[in-house]
Amino acid sequence: MTFKQKYLYIARLFWDQRLFIIFYIALLLLIALLCALYALPMQLCWDLTRLTWLPVIVLVLYRVYQEHQQIKQCQSYLSGVSPDIYHANNMVENSYIDVIHQFKDKSDTTKNDAYQSIREHQDYLMTWSHAIKTPLTALKIQADSQMLLSNHAVRQQVLLIERQLELLLNYERLSDFNHDLEFGWFDLKRIVNDVVQRYATFLLPKIYR
Repeated sequence: MTFKQKYLYIARLFWDQRLFIIFYIALLLLIALLCALYALPMQLCWDLTRLTWLPVIVLVLYRVYQEHQQIKQCQSYLSGVSPDIYHANNMVENSYIDVIHQFKDKSDTTKNDAYQSIREHQDYLMTWSHAIKTPLTALKIQADSQMLLSNHAVRQQVLLIERQLELLLNYERLSDFNHDLEFGWFDLKRIVNDVVQRYATFLLPKIYR
């Protein structure tokens, strides 16, 4: 913090005490007015000023110091220090501390949920990567064997790869519900027939085994 910034900071702290200082000056002026109206000795007003100005200055300095400590506590919280170290001086400060606790709890919950979501996404991608390596490895082994590849074997592995890609895309869609969902009536028999026809390459060998 530069000298100018420190000067402006201190000036702002004293400026925040302006209402208290104005109230004190207004009270002295009111007493002086009453002395003038009721023909009381003006010395009474001067004695009151002389006896109270020093305690008032000390009180203003204490209030400035107290505000400075509160600012330091807030800065400590922004730096990652727990708000549990705060010492509330009144009910208003205690309410502020409660609000800070609530925001901190919500922030921690959001961070934990985001971290858990990222971990689940990474675990799924890891599982998916191992699953998609299986048909690719099978194709590579068949290609390295220097034998003619049958259409049936290639189609099986390609369908496995397509299925894994569809699973990944469906997982990504399900993880993001920000898009609109479309609802409608579907023919279940037609859907089952499409699935059976699509994966007939896998089903027929097992049926006729």
